[in-house]
Amino acid sequence: MLAYNGNSKNFARYKANICGVDLNRNYNVVWKQTSTTPRARSYQFYKGPNAVSEPETKAMVKFVKAHNFKTYIAYHSSGEILY
Repeated sequence: MLAYNGNSKNFARYKANICGVDLNRNYNVVWKQTSTTPRARSYQFYKGPNAVSEPETKAMVKFVKAHNFKTYIAYHSSGEILY
């Protein structure tokens, strides 16, 4: 994990999972069209080797498909900021 963060122990900017994949970019919606910078595992912006490749993303997709939601709210955070 340190390698994905430039060997820094400051994780304030870190927005990937422990495997260096940005989960917001790992979903199958426009995955092919989503640019990926960098092209390797990193603290941010790496979309993963393929769509829905991460266990967290797989769990969310399975959960949403199992329910008939009429709407949803998505919270996003970066460091200590909640959007």
